[in-house]
Amino acid sequence: MKLEAADKTYYKIGMNDGVWISENENYYEDYAYVRFCPKKTGAITFSISYYDGDMIVPVKLMKQNSSGEYVSAASGYDEDYISNKNENGGESTATYAVKKGVKYALRVETDASYFLNSEFHKVGESGGKKKSSAKQLKKGKAQYGLLYIGKKQSRWYKYKVPKTKTVAIQFKGWGN
Repeated sequence: MKLEAADKTYYKIGMNDGVWISENENYYEDYAYVRFCPKKTGAITFSISYYDGDMIVPVKLMKQNSSGEYVSAASGYDEDYISNKNENGGESTATYAVKKGVKYALRVETDASYFLNSEFHKVGESGGKKKSSAKQLKKGKAQYGLLYIGKKQSRWYKYKVPKTKTVAIQFKGWGN
């Protein structure tokens, strides 16, 4: 859905949805803003579909402040790039950790027409916020959590080893 404001074009998108960004509708503007407000805490991934060959789109995550303006989600944070083709023949995506109830906008360039897709993954908070509240890791079990862009934070975990042995801990993640 396209929404007009005084000097900006906004599109509204659901958590597992898509929106057509049209170059013709945004002819005099460099950027459009795709607004969303997650109903749950998790991670949202954006990708594009483009039918006329390869395309790269610069994007930037914005967050609504107390006065209703969209500002950069993190200081010193630059743009990310999503494309329909990367060096391996697949697509490049942009993934962000988002909090429940916070209003966000993804700033996208409008110099071409393309379809912007979103895919949401609910991720609960795990791990202790300080050493004294560390969460116990169990062998063979995965722990999931979020670290937000632009925030100094850590998550604490602990584990017990009954005798001297080598322990392998594997980290996986996605994000920008």
